[in-house]
Amino acid sequence: MKTATSNASPRITYLDTAKALGIFLVFYGHIVSEISGLGSQAAFIQYKFIFSFHMPFFFLVAGFFFRRRFQSLGREMKDLFLKRMLPVYLFGLIMLPLWPLYRYLILGYVDIPIFSEKVLPYLKGQPELNPITWFLVCLFTTEIIAALVLSKTRRTLWGFVTAVLFLAFGLYLTANIRQAEQLFGIYKNTWYIHEALVAFGFYALGYFSFPIIKPVLQGKAIWRFLLLILVIGITLATFSLNAPYPEFVVIIKESWHGNSGWFLISAVSGSLMLLLLATLVPSTRAITFIGKNTLILLGMNGIFHTFVNIHIATKVNNLESVWVITGISLSGSILSILLSVPVIFLLNRYLPQLVGRPQQKGPWLPALEE
Repeated sequence: MKTATSNASPRITYLDTAKALGIFLVFYGHIVSEISGLGSQAAFIQYKFIFSFHMPFFFLVAGFFFRRRFQSLGREMKDLFLKRMLPVYLFGLIMLPLWPLYRYLILGYVDIPIFSEKVLPYLKGQPELNPITWFLVCLFTTEIIAALVLSKTRRTLWGFVTAVLFLAFGLYLTANIRQAEQLFGIYKNTWYIHEALVAFGFYALGYFSFPIIKPVLQGKAIWRFLLLILVIGITLATFSLNAPYPEFVVIIKESWHGNSGWFLISAVSGSLMLLLLATLVPSTRAITFIGKNTLILLGMNGIFHTFVNIHIATKVNNLESVWVITGISLSGSILSILLSVPVIFLLNRYLPQLVGRPQQKGPWLPALEE
């Protein structure tokens, strides 16, 4: 079988565009979630829609690029640790002085438990200083599973069977998380092991499906447009059906999936929606830049989500105006990304080893691996 990684070089422009759309939805979704928390039903609908697919999309796309670099599992795990976990620690370190400052400004004093509440959980793979980087921890665990499983799964059919089995098993475990904790002795969100089983299902689905869907994504524009209309319709028709209770929203970080069937349909159709839309969006330098730097933007979003977004949300003067909510969320997302650009340039220039490129030499640190 021709693997996704053999097709991933040189860079595929529409995948950078798709990742740019995805990370923009992360910024937008975290603002609209805060507005929803103030009691806005109009914001809640947007929040529920975006969260029904935006994180499964990133796991699926990550699977497009799977390639085990080393025969030794130990070396493979070290490589994954350097690529995934060093950025987690870096953005946690950036956030460390901001927490006491923020609490002082908001509360008027600094409470002592910051170390126990925010730092010690990193030993369990829980990045509480910058909660948004949970995705990188989960991806790290997911890719260890991939190194063990995908390198031994050659046939496409068995690959899809593997993806389905992991999705089914992972969704069952996370739906019965207390029993799973007792059975395996692993508490929820410890290195996101339980959720990584679900994430690996999407990851494997991406790995084995990319050679199949790539010709579609590069096919005639009219067919891509018609398929886009179809998957938009499916996503819009299904995301609201996943509602075990009225206020329910899919939150992958918390293993809140709702109804497994509706969850999977919305997650896959929404992911295809972003991929197809990316093939129809004109490529620009700005969009490609965002797509190439989603890792840094993910870490930066943790700063805005933690310290800024709630204050943006309180500026909404009409909680049921779709136009007001959309305008403020769009403006806040664009401004947050623009403010992140200098950080992107600085980290790429001086500390590339800590933002996903450990093999690259830099002016401050040597290459961390060959």
